[in-house]
Amino acid sequence: MELRVSPGSSLGLACDAVVLLRTDPKERQLGMGMPLTDLNAAELDVVQERLRAAVDGPLFPDWELHGLFGLERAEVRKVLQSWPELNEADDTVAIAINDSFNNLLGYPVPNKKELWPKFLSVKRGEVARIFDRWKGRPPDCSNPRDYFDDLP
Repeated sequence: MELRVSPGSSLGLACDAVVLLRTDPKERQLGMGMPLTDLNAAELDVVQERLRAAVDGPLFPDWELHGLFGLERAEVRKVLQSWPELNEADDTVAIAINDSFNNLLGYPVPNKKELWPKFLSVKRGEVARIFDRWKGRPPDCSNPRDYFDDLP
């Protein structure tokens, strides 16, 4: 499904855009370029921390989490609880990881500067670097980017 968006819309875009809405999980393209097993121990800790912050932190209210992730909080919690025995071929696992990174990096969480250090041990740039590495992107892509760049 395509959604055409004009400047000044509620999405706040500066130019005309076409947003592709993928509702069928088979159509999702998460772009995962590296298995978690290729990340080092510190990077894996950050992945797990992202999941925990998304599930247990006050960053995403219950009414909003499903809309942001396409998953219920219980589904994301199940991924976290199965750590480190994750089936990366499972769309739910890939979506939970992708969206925990993407939403923590780009979604306008209220009080983010105050909450980030309480739930996340590394700075935003390091989170972006690990996210890019997991997605198989070169490190120079770890610059701040638009929230919509990494939606499935």
